Amino acid sequence: SIAMSLTETQARALCAEYGQDHLFQSWTMLNDSERQSLLAEISEIDFPLMQRLTETWVFQEPAAEHFNRIDPVPVIPMATPDREDARQAWAAGEAALRAGRVGLFLVAGGQGTRLGFDGPKGAYPIGPVSGKTLFEFHAEKIQNLRNRYGCILPWYIMVSEENGPDTQAFFEQHNYFGLGSGNVQFLTQRMVPCVAEDGKFMLETPSHLARNPNGHGGSIPAMVERGVLDDARKRGVDLLCYFQVDNWAVKV
Repeated sequence: SIAMSLTETQARALCAEYGQDHLFQSWTMLNDSERQSLLAEISEIDFPLMQRLTETWVFQEPAAEHFNRIDPVPVIPMATPDREDARQAWAAGEAALRAGRVGLFLVAGGQGTRLGFDGPKGAYPIGPVSGKTLFEFHAEKIQNLRNRYGCILPWYIMVSEENGPDTQAFFEQHNYFGLGSGNVQFLTQRMVPCVAEDGKFMLETPSHLARNPNGHGGSIPAMVERGVLDDARKRGVDLLCYFQVDNWAVKV
């Protein structure tokens, strides 16, 4: 858990302040472990943030944005190496890799449900002939870059509460694809409460909030809260390459 668990008094005061008293409606019927579970979930809620999001997205429709013109973002087309900026960018990237300044951040919180697969999405065997999994495709690309540039490329993998234990077990079974257990770190994405149209947090059971992972934007606080940035700094890493598990063809 990120936060220390609140006491009942603290949690009740916080819920009262933000109009969420109903979370305690079945308190007298809960046993001790159910009460601790509910307090732990309430402790993880960022109440001011949830209020701001609710006021912005639930209570009022954001104003439509209108543009007179939309300019493309300036990009450097790496496929045209005759351009000076492309050559400079390529050289800068290779120098950063050789200096060990690059780490990898993978978003892998999903289950393979829509693929008809019971397990973490990254463990899905997507190779039509080889049967290689998504994780294995990424690991091979990482291994190739490590060999080519003599670097470590620490791999930070953001999982969800739902698939975290299975993902770690999968990597252990495959000996971390030869990358070394110290160079692959797992962090769990924060969960946020589901919000009803009246702004109230929803309960799944009397002792459990209905919750969902906090989306791709949750990567940024997760890097701070789960020690990714601290570990990266210790290693001399100041660049993180972000990618998503289901894009097997991504250039790591």
